This record gives sequence, C-alpha cells and structure tokens, in this order.
Amino acid sequence: MKRLLIAALLAAVPSFAYAKNYAIPKNNPVATLALPDDWEADTIDSGVEVTSKDGEVYIAFETVKAADAKSAVGEAIDYLVSKGVKIDASSMKTKDGAINGMPSTEIDWKGTDKDGDTEISLIVVQASKDRLVMLTYWGTPEGGKANEDALNKIAASIKPIN
Repeated sequence: MKRLLIAALLAAVPSFAYAKNYAIPKNNPVATLALPDDWEADTIDSGVEVTSKDGEVYIAFETVKAADAKSAVGEAIDYLVSKGVKIDASSMKTKDGAINGMPSTEIDWKGTDKDGDTEISLIVVQASKDRLVMLTYWGTPEGGKANEDALNKIAASIKPIN
C-alpha cells in the first residue's frame, strides 16, 4: 500500500472524475488533496480522515508541526491500538522518499485487527519548512489492492500550498 502512495509520485495520474478537494487543515492550510466522492470523509481539527467506499481502507491526513513529529507518530500508533490494531513491531520498515516533490519518510508494518490481516503505514511529508502532513494508513491487504487506483490518485493529488 505504501508503495502505491510513493509510486504515484513518479507517474502523473489524472484527477478523479468526481472528487472533493480538501485543505489540510481547513484553517491555515499547508497542503491540499482530492478524495473520491464515494469515500466517506470527515474533516477534523488537524485535517481530514477518510474511509474507502468498501470500508477496507482508512486514511487520516493531518498537519503537525515539524518539531512535534515524533509525538504525532506516537499518537497515531496509540489511536490505531485503541481501535484494536495489533502491530507486528518486527515487520517495521522505513524509507525516505518524496511525494510530489515534498520530502517524506514512510514507516510500514504488518498487523492484525478484529477482521484479520492488516497493513499499517505512517507517512510524514514535509509540506513546508516547519509543517508536515502525516498520513496514517490502515487497511486490509485486499482492500489496498481493490482501491489501488483511488489510492494512487489521492497520492498524486497531494500538493503543498506555497
């Protein structure tokens, strides 16, 4: 799944035919993105969270101060654990990359939840000098595959506000 988000950087993917644009966060935004209209999206104080139409993929897009990145990652993990996600710490992989020209760091794990196997990713994107967009991804392996096209389009739509 995480590879899908990074791969989208390398290919120009057309915009959604039907999509809603979001500013992250709504007030004083640092980035924008487009989400499929048929996905359930809710704005939150720090950004937006979205669930795929089939309910197999959850992503939160939140802004955090660069100085608070470490604690934000911890809070995201705590949130997932509170939702019943069991993270296999031994499966952790990290890599640096870029999303649409913005430096990023990705942390991936395998895990389980009440429904079975799951994939977890935290991607921190440097949208400005002192502000980051953090993507918290949680989905089934099957859901990631079924929603691959939409996930690629979402990744391609993330743009910094200059």
